Amino acid sequence: MTPAINFLPWREWERRRLNGLFLLQLGGVLAAGLAVVGAAAMDLSGAVGAQQARNASLREAIGGLNERMAEIHRLEQRRDDLLERIQGVQVLEADRAAVVRLFEELANRLPEEAHYQAVELRGDVLALTGVAASSGGVAALVRNLNRSAWFEQANLVSIEELPEGTAYGVGAGVFQLTVVRVDACLTERAPAQFETGERCG
Repeated sequence: MTPAINFLPWREWERRRLNGLFLLQLGGVLAAGLAVVGAAAMDLSGAVGAQQARNASLREAIGGLNERMAEIHRLEQRRDDLLERIQGVQVLEADRAAVVRLFEELANRLPEEAHYQAVELRGDVLALTGVAASSGGVAALVRNLNRSAWFEQANLVSIEELPEGTAYGVGAGVFQLTVVRVDACLTERAPAQFETGERCG
């Protein structure tokens, strides 16, 4: 007769051993998972820190570029202001030279028996007021102005005879006339035409 063997203690021991082994493996898996998560978190933190450093560097570079662009804009504004002033000075110089030439021509076209009392420039139209010893002097002035390369359309507006006993003599009168300034004559070729009396065009 075979003696009876009780396997219950062994089975309990084996169950505990397997449970312990399972818990050990589970702990290993959890530890490995935590290690992976920690490494990933460290990598992510490092990447975030590196990206933040790059962003800061980019912001600094952009700030420097903005300052340089602002400085370039200021320099361009100064350049434009200087160019505008230079152009203004050039226009003034050209206008001054043109006005000087204009008055020289007015004087050269004036007959000996007449003189100007007032000259007013309104755009391209000159309004002339003066005194002439006779109406013939006024007619000569109109002809001279129409022959000039600097003027055209000389027009007698009025002539009023002065009373007797004035310093200008009998038959003298005050005249008013207008004449148009020719813009084409206010150029570098005007002096030659000024001498010859040729028209600009």
